[in-house]
Amino acid sequence: MKVKYAWPVLIAGTLVLGACGETTNESTDAEQAPALEEDGAGASAGDSGTDNTATDDSAAEDAAVGGSDGPDDPVSSDAADATGQEEMQQKMDELNYTEFELEVEYAEGKEYEAEIERKSDNTVKAKVEDELNGVKKNGLDAFNDLYPLVEQMTISSGTAKEDAIREVLSTFSLPDDYTKFELELRFKDDGTEYEIEDRK
Repeated sequence: MKVKYAWPVLIAGTLVLGACGETTNESTDAEQAPALEEDGAGASAGDSGTDNTATDDSAAEDAAVGGSDGPDDPVSSDAADATGQEEMQQKMDELNYTEFELEVEYAEGKEYEAEIERKSDNTVKAKVEDELNGVKKNGLDAFNDLYPLVEQMTISSGTAKEDAIREVLSTFSLPDDYTKFELELRFKDDGTEYEIEDRK
């Protein structure tokens, strides 16, 4: 008889203790959550702590990804913002070229690449990748660097290859010990192209 009644008592006691334990844990978590949130370490202190941590992580991630090319920076792409495009389009009207593309390779695989191009839809693309000086720019920022240099150039369809190379290297302050030199221009007046290539 004693054994018969012992099991229900044992089961009931276990259930009561289990319920008490859960209540105690919930209240402990609820009490700790505000303190942990204040410390900024609420990752395991309930839903609100986890949300704050996720938000903080997202903000930090956005800051790391954004860097100097964040959403407020007009140079985050090829100046897709209307203001940058308008400015570049106006200045392109003053150049003798609708396309300028330069690629100069040096020893140890280092390169200097520069490009300004007015596309068929009238948008302007600009980029600079200067491995000699560790510079990489796109959009309006690159255009502002390249425009004054390209504007100085006097290369025409009749310019000799050696003269064009000398003028470009001088204008862009590039060393003349290159291993490969490539230049492509498209003239605004008649749309003809001028291409030269030289290897050492």
